Amino acid sequence: MLTEAKVALVHDWLTGMRGGERCLEAFCGLFPRADLFTLLHREGSVSKAIEERQIRTSAIQRLPLPPPAIGTTCPSSRGPSSDSSLTGTI
Repeated sequence: MLTEAKVALVHDWLTGMRGGERCLEAFCGLFPRADLFTLLHREGSVSKAIEERQIRTSAIQRLPLPPPAIGTTCPSSRGPSSDSSLTGTI
């Protein structure tokens, strides 16, 4: 049953509230215990429902890139260990 499965929420980057982030916000409500993984996160750029999560970012977050470069090119990465992963981006 899905309610008993370990679910991970995966999103490309969290740098503003657009359509994909609104889907993620809905997923946060549906799966309150799900882990949240993203390549990049600009603190304060998304809704309170998302910001309240423990957001796990990739090594890309720690690169010394200027702001315009962040969120423009991101390689795919291996996903988290979970029974299910949900993403609002295609």
